[in-house]
Amino acid sequence: MERPKKKVRYEMEEEELLFLKLITDGNLELQEAGKDMFIGHRAKGTMEGYNIVQKRFKTFCDETTGLSYKVLGIKEVSRYVIDCKIRKVPYSYWMKLKPAIVKLLDIRNVDKDTVFTTMVDKLIQGGKREASERRPPVKKMEALAQECIEKGLKKYVWPYVEDIMKIDLMKLRTLFRWVVARHTLCRFDSFSYLQAKHFEVSSCRTAINVTFPKGKTDQFRNGEVKPLYMNQDSVINPMLLTLVYFRRCGYAMDQADESYINCMIKRT
Repeated sequence: MERPKKKVRYEMEEEELLFLKLITDGNLELQEAGKDMFIGHRAKGTMEGYNIVQKRFKTFCDETTGLSYKVLGIKEVSRYVIDCKIRKVPYSYWMKLKPAIVKLLDIRNVDKDTVFTTMVDKLIQGGKREASERRPPVKKMEALAQECIEKGLKKYVWPYVEDIMKIDLMKLRTLFRWVVARHTLCRFDSFSYLQAKHFEVSSCRTAINVTFPKGKTDQFRNGEVKPLYMNQDSVINPMLLTLVYFRRCGYAMDQADESYINCMIKRT
């Protein structure tokens, strides 16, 4: 089943819109092209996170007596930082607070050092430290042992290849996820971004190449390609398992198929 896509709405800053109107002399085509470039200058997830901070910051300034969003000075920022501590915002919010406001300062050509002084930075560090102590410990799931994967494939998958719809889909998904993780050494969040279009049979037809679009070191999101080879001498046959999984789920290795292959994994 295809995972529903999140509808993300990106809003441009007022200063960015004014800049485009100023330099394009009312040319709508140029303005639309400029909007696309402003939106694309950062990763979509980053922009979404920054937009949340900026909206809350503007609301705080508008609703607090003595503060001005248009001024955007040290008083506005430091008061908002303290308010974040009072509201006990999560650690993830603290991590994007300063970059989001620095983005506003850059748009207005304001020197960030005049706003984020040593004192303000100390406030932020204190907020981060307190939020970090509130975070629950991170528990990483241990990798499924090879013996478990082999046993699962023998019992739940390979006996039913001739009548593929008899394969239990949840068990197949679980085994497929662990085989991909084992043979590509991918991180769990990288796997969660995979879509059907990221899989492609190699030119020599001895492997399926998987393009991970969210590689940790992939700065420009070009994707990191890793193969799932055919191994007929082993119970764990990554390429064959991928073909079975795609056929069972109704996916296609085609650029037009944007179905997400991820699912909630249960350790069975």
